[in-house]
Amino acid sequence: AIFLAIAGFFGLSFGVAITFVREALNKSVRSSEALRQLSNLPVISLVPYVAHKRRDRHWLQKEIRGNNQSLYMESIRSIRARLFDAPSIGRPKVLMVTSCTAGEGKSMTCVALAHSLTRASLSVVVVDADLRRSVSAAETGVDPGGGCLVEYLIGNIGVDKIVHSLPDLGFDMVLPLRSTSNAGDLIASRAFGALIRHLSARYDVVLIDTAPVLAVPDALVISSKADAALLLVQTNRATNAMVKAALQRLDDAGAVVVGTVLSQVRRKDAISNEIYDYANY
Repeated sequence: AIFLAIAGFFGLSFGVAITFVREALNKSVRSSEALRQLSNLPVISLVPYVAHKRRDRHWLQKEIRGNNQSLYMESIRSIRARLFDAPSIGRPKVLMVTSCTAGEGKSMTCVALAHSLTRASLSVVVVDADLRRSVSAAETGVDPGGGCLVEYLIGNIGVDKIVHSLPDLGFDMVLPLRSTSNAGDLIASRAFGALIRHLSARYDVVLIDTAPVLAVPDALVISSKADAALLLVQTNRATNAMVKAALQRLDDAGAVVVGTVLSQVRRKDAISNEIYDYANY
């Protein structure tokens, strides 16, 4: 019995030590306060993780159409309130939404924010400027045979052919329906700048979904065409070093980063009480 007690003690001690070391080595962003101190920017919103999104490609369409009171949509409304509804803040005409790396939720946040803005009686167009790995067409149900942003940028079609109207969702979209090997050159072209000017004259708000900051330079080029930028940071995944590097690159490019969004917050995360304790989801 004594040997068993000793073994149990050392086993427990070893487990505690491993947990302590793991926590000490974890340099990812795990709280809104940590992100605020790291970035010296306001944390605009905390967006919850959606467990079924990998199983259901159309989850966001269902979310928008059927459950505008969900915690996910409430978090999106927080972004709208902080950046567009508050009278003390100058409403950005062109807002760039980006992230440090891929998979942090920027594209779906962009689409959900567009829908939320239309409910505030604003006309909105989303420009999916991620010419390498766009996922917007599949997520929003855009006709894959329609006008393609890539075709416009290389001069094959006019601007009037690339705007997709999505009446069920309430906003319009411009997006690439195929990938391209010269995405950087097309983003830097005069045609892209002309497109943003054209759209900003027609809509109340233009949202630009860009490629991740640390992956390719596209977002840095686009930042010169946007009034403001919003950086998504995934909880427990994006490291302090990644966030610092992304913000430094954006600052060097002259981007006006108005805040950050902590994305994909799970119930098991230490920060979960900031959003899950108030509502059931």
